[in-house]
Amino acid sequence: GEPTFEKSEVEDKIFTWPDLVFSEFICMVLLTVVMVVWSIALPAPLEEPANPAVAPNPSKAPWYFLGLQEMLVYFDPWMAGVVLPGLIILGL
Repeated sequence: GEPTFEKSEVEDKIFTWPDLVFSEFICMVLLTVVMVVWSIALPAPLEEPANPAVAPNPSKAPWYFLGLQEMLVYFDPWMAGVVLPGLIILGL
């Protein structure tokens, strides 16, 4: 006879394990291998060792303060250092 409605519905489904999880795992492993090979193949742009007696000109802040330092060039210090960062924090 014909299969029941419930049986045909189960055959149409794809299960998360092992179908989806296994394919995502294979993609993750392949991407990791590509990133490792790429990082080994490309040379690292190393500069000379740091000299504490000489500061770079112009002196720059760490990357996480660089936006604030650049805003000081274009805006009033009160606006760039207090008001705009305060609005950003309040907006979060």
